[in-house]
Amino acid sequence: MRQQFDAPIERRRRANPRTVRRALALGALFALMLVVLTPTLRSYLQQRSEIADLRQQKIDGQKRVEALEAQKKRWEDPAYIKKQVTQRLGYAMPGQKVTVYVDDRNKPHAVTKSTGVANATTLSSHPWYGQLWGSVKMSSDESQQGKK
Repeated sequence: MRQQFDAPIERRRRANPRTVRRALALGALFALMLVVLTPTLRSYLQQRSEIADLRQQKIDGQKRVEALEAQKKRWEDPAYIKKQVTQRLGYAMPGQKVTVYVDDRNKPHAVTKSTGVANATTLSSHPWYGQLWGSVKMSSDESQQGKK
Protein backbone atom coordinates (compact mmCIF):
# COMPACT_ATOMS: atom_id res chain seq x y z
CA MET A 1 0.00 0.00 0.00
CA ARG A 2 2.76 2.32 0.75
CA GLN A 3 3.97 2.08 -2.81
CA GLN A 4 0.71 3.44 -4.12
CA PHE A 5 1.08 6.66 -2.15
CA ASP A 6 4.81 7.08 -2.83
CA ALA A 7 4.56 6.73 -6.59
CA PRO A 8 2.87 10.08 -7.35
CA ILE A 9 5.34 11.91 -5.10
CA GLU A 10 8.30 10.52 -7.02
CA ARG A 11 6.67 11.46 -10.29
CA ARG A 12 6.18 15.00 -9.05
CA ARG A 13 9.79 15.28 -7.92
CA ARG A 14 11.18 14.33 -11.29
CA ALA A 15 11.52 17.34 -13.54
CA ASN A 16 9.66 17.16 -16.74
CA PRO A 17 11.95 18.14 -19.67
CA ARG A 18 9.17 20.26 -21.07
CA THR A 19 8.90 22.21 -17.81
CA VAL A 20 12.66 22.76 -17.71
CA ARG A 21 12.62 24.11 -21.27
CA ARG A 22 9.76 26.45 -20.41
CA ALA A 23 11.60 27.74 -17.34
CA LEU A 24 14.78 28.28 -19.37
CA ALA A 25 12.85 30.07 -22.11
CA LEU A 26 11.12 32.25 -19.55
CA GLY A 27 14.48 33.04 -17.88
CA ALA A 28 16.06 33.89 -21.24
CA LEU A 29 13.09 36.09 -22.12
CA PHE A 30 13.41 37.89 -18.77
CA ALA A 31 17.17 38.41 -19.31
CA LEU A 32 16.52 39.74 -22.83
CA MET A 33 13.89 42.14 -21.52
CA LEU A 34 16.31 43.31 -18.83
CA VAL A 35 19.05 43.96 -21.40
CA VAL A 36 16.68 45.82 -23.70
CA LEU A 37 14.90 47.87 -21.05
CA THR A 38 17.90 48.92 -18.93
CA PRO A 39 19.26 51.56 -21.37
CA THR A 40 15.76 52.80 -22.07
CA LEU A 41 15.04 53.16 -18.38
CA ARG A 42 18.36 54.90 -17.82
CA SER A 43 17.66 57.45 -20.57
CA TYR A 44 14.14 57.97 -19.22
CA LEU A 45 15.47 58.72 -15.74
CA GLN A 46 18.15 61.02 -17.16
CA GLN A 47 15.55 62.94 -19.14
CA ARG A 48 13.36 63.28 -16.06
CA SER A 49 16.36 64.72 -14.21
CA GLU A 50 17.02 67.20 -17.03
CA ILE A 51 13.36 68.23 -17.03
CA ALA A 52 13.54 68.88 -13.29
CA ASP A 53 16.70 70.98 -13.77
CA LEU A 54 15.07 72.98 -16.56
CA ARG A 55 12.01 73.62 -14.42
CA GLN A 56 14.25 74.93 -11.64
CA GLN A 57 16.09 77.15 -14.13
CA LYS A 58 12.74 78.47 -15.33
CA ILE A 59 11.70 79.29 -11.76
CA ASP A 60 15.04 81.01 -11.10
CA GLY A 61 14.69 82.99 -14.34
CA GLN A 62 11.19 84.09 -13.41
CA LYS A 63 12.43 85.27 -10.01
CA ARG A 64 15.24 87.21 -11.69
CA VAL A 65 12.78 88.82 -14.12
CA GLU A 66 10.54 89.82 -11.20
CA ALA A 67 13.51 91.34 -9.37
CA LEU A 68 14.57 93.27 -12.47
CA GLU A 69 11.02 94.52 -13.03
CA ALA A 70 10.90 95.70 -9.42
CA GLN A 71 14.22 97.48 -9.91
CA LYS A 72 12.92 99.08 -13.11
CA LYS A 73 9.83 100.25 -11.24
CA ARG A 74 12.05 101.82 -8.55
CA TRP A 75 14.02 103.70 -11.22
CA GLU A 76 10.78 105.23 -12.51
CA ASP A 77 10.37 107.04 -9.16
CA PRO A 78 12.01 110.52 -9.23
CA ALA A 79 12.74 110.40 -5.48
CA TYR A 80 14.69 107.16 -5.91
CA ILE A 81 16.67 108.67 -8.79
CA LYS A 82 17.58 111.71 -6.69
CA LYS A 83 18.69 109.44 -3.85
CA GLN A 84 20.88 107.37 -6.18
CA VAL A 85 22.43 110.46 -7.76
CA THR A 86 23.27 111.78 -4.31
CA GLN A 87 24.76 108.47 -3.10
CA ARG A 88 26.57 107.31 -6.24
CA LEU A 89 27.74 110.56 -7.81
CA GLY A 90 28.00 112.81 -4.77
CA TYR A 91 25.67 115.46 -6.21
CA ALA A 92 23.51 117.65 -4.02
CA MET A 93 20.41 119.70 -4.63
CA PRO A 94 20.68 123.50 -4.34
CA GLY A 95 20.61 124.48 -0.69
CA GLN A 96 21.50 120.97 0.52
CA LYS A 97 24.66 120.50 2.63
CA VAL A 98 27.23 117.85 1.69
CA THR A 99 29.89 116.72 4.13
CA VAL A 100 33.21 115.51 2.73
CA TYR A 101 35.92 114.02 4.93
CA VAL A 102 39.57 113.93 3.87
CA ASP A 103 41.78 111.11 5.15
CA ASP A 104 45.52 111.08 5.99
CA ARG A 105 46.48 110.76 2.33
CA ASN A 106 44.38 113.80 1.33
CA LYS A 107 41.79 111.64 -0.38
CA PRO A 108 38.22 112.90 -0.13
CA HIS A 109 35.42 110.63 1.15
CA ALA A 110 31.77 111.59 0.85
CA VAL A 111 29.47 110.64 3.67
CA THR A 112 26.87 107.99 2.91
CA LYS A 113 24.00 106.86 5.08
CA SER A 114 24.87 103.17 4.90
CA THR A 115 28.54 103.20 5.91
CA GLY A 116 29.21 106.74 7.05
CA VAL A 117 32.07 107.11 4.56
CA ALA A 118 32.11 106.37 0.84
CA ASN A 119 34.74 104.27 -0.88
CA ALA A 120 37.94 106.19 -1.63
CA THR A 121 37.87 105.25 -5.33
CA THR A 122 34.41 106.68 -5.97
CA LEU A 123 35.56 110.32 -5.83
CA SER A 124 38.96 109.96 -7.51
CA SER A 125 40.12 112.67 -9.89
CA HIS A 126 41.50 110.07 -12.34
CA PRO A 127 39.42 107.85 -14.65
CA TRP A 128 39.26 104.13 -13.91
CA TYR A 129 41.76 103.20 -16.61
CA GLY A 130 44.25 105.71 -15.22
CA GLN A 131 43.85 104.18 -11.77
CA LEU A 132 44.35 100.71 -13.25
CA TRP A 133 47.51 101.74 -15.07
CA GLY A 134 48.83 103.45 -11.93
CA SER A 135 48.35 100.28 -9.90
CA VAL A 136 50.15 98.24 -12.59
CA LYS A 137 53.06 100.67 -12.58
CA MET A 138 53.18 100.69 -8.77
CA SER A 139 53.25 96.89 -8.60
CA SER A 140 55.99 96.69 -11.24
CA ASP A 141 58.04 99.30 -9.34
CA GLU A 142 57.67 97.30 -6.14
CA SER A 143 58.74 94.08 -7.88
CA GLN A 144 61.77 95.90 -9.36
CA GLN A 145 62.79 97.11 -5.89
CA GLY A 146 62.42 93.59 -4.50
CA LYS A 147 64.85 92.18 -7.10
CA LYS A 148 67.60 94.73 -6.34
